[in-house]
Order: sequence, then structure tokens, then C-alpha cells
Amino acid sequence: MKQQTMPVIRRHRPALVQLHQERAQRCEAAKQWRRAEYEWSRVIENCGTEEDIEHAVKCRNACAIYCRAPYGTVDPRMDFEACVEAIS
Repeated sequence: MKQQTMPVIRRHRPALVQLHQERAQRCEAAKQWRRAEYEWSRVIENCGTEEDIEHAVKCRNACAIYCRAPYGTVDPRMDFEACVEAIS
């Protein structure tokens, strides 16, 4: 007999969202892409609105690309915001 799984309950925690957003932005400024990707993942976990989640996902994906291929898929002369726009 298959066990029923419960849906994930999202909780909006504004203080944690703000904390992790600030950390992620500091990591981006320091070009610590792997750490920034981790912080954006924490933002996604604690977000409540779809717009915030979409923005955090775009930023996390941009960090992941910088992390994996800093000179490949993304032009290194592009700034972070341009990279986010190029992905979306």
C-alpha cells in the first residue's frame, strides 16, 4: 500500500528572506558565486510571494552559471544584472 505524502507547506518568513537576500548580495559583490547560490536557495525556501520566488530563482540560476562556467556561457564582461536578464 502506497503511503500518502503531505504537500510542502510554504511559510513566509520576511526576516529570514531579508537576511539571506542581504547575504546573497554581499556574496555576489565579492564574486563568491557558490555561496550566493546557496543564499538564494534559502531565500526561495522562505519566500511567500511568487514574484519574490521568481526573482530569487533567476538570481540563483545566474550564480550557478557564473559558478560553473565563469568564462563560458556568460560573458565575463557582463555585470550580474545583465546576466540575470540574459537568462530570463
